[in-house]
Amino acid sequence: MMNAQQGIMLHEDQRQHPRRQVRLDATLSCMKSGLRGYVSKPGVILNLSEGGCMVSCTDAEQFTNDIHIQIRGVPAKIACAVVGRTSVRLNLQFTELLPSPIVNRLVARRI
Repeated sequence: MMNAQQGIMLHEDQRQHPRRQVRLDATLSCMKSGLRGYVSKPGVILNLSEGGCMVSCTDAEQFTNDIHIQIRGVPAKIACAVVGRTSVRLNLQFTELLPSPIVNRLVARRI
């Protein structure tokens, strides 16, 4: 029989790719609900993995659940789904995995 401590799996333990602490400038963007304009705001990536990231930004509630993130130094916009949010943070899951060499390069240059 498992005790309570053995039966609890922390969210971090469920991740396929570990998140690494960083501070990277980024720009978040999305179409407004109902396709009524465009939202674009700066943000700071706080942690990053091949599968997603956590971003700090003002007015996070303005973003829909499907957004793009542009990381400074990476030429492509990355499509993401919002999987968690507060008023100033977004937890993002990338629609396609970032290659490990790109993630490692970004982590190496963290602020």
